[in-house]
Amino acid sequence: MGFGYLTSPVNLWRNPHAAVLSRVFVANVALVVGGATVLAITPATVSWPLAPIEAGELAAWALVLLVVDYLVLRFLFLPQRMFTRRPRVRDVELTPRELEIVRLIADSYTAKEIGEMLWISPKTVDAHRGRILKKLGLRDRVALTRYAIRRGLVPP
Repeated sequence: MGFGYLTSPVNLWRNPHAAVLSRVFVANVALVVGGATVLAITPATVSWPLAPIEAGELAAWALVLLVVDYLVLRFLFLPQRMFTRRPRVRDVELTPRELEIVRLIADSYTAKEIGEMLWISPKTVDAHRGRILKKLGLRDRVALTRYAIRRGLVPP
């Protein structure tokens, strides 16, 4: 993902990731500039520009701030799929004949009725159904019907 979404202020606020990143960037800049200002005006600061040890301290704080921000944002932007349960059904390709049989099973036709419609024996229909269930990792006709509805093979 490039930084093209940062080119337009309108796009910046429509993209939630970009909005969070820009707010964090503004907050970091404010903290670093504020820290440098405090170092510059406190009585403990001997000179301006900052002495090497003071500049090193400011740089170390800025680095820690960036690392913490990176870790927090990385956690916040984890893909949603890491928080959801993985589906049991694998996304596999079914042959056109298997899809036809899935549709008919989901429409509550029996093996005998499907066999008559497709000019095959009921045992062949059962063999197809068994291979489909095994291929998809499903247990029964009900799970197969749910699969067909989710995939849009039949209307709910």
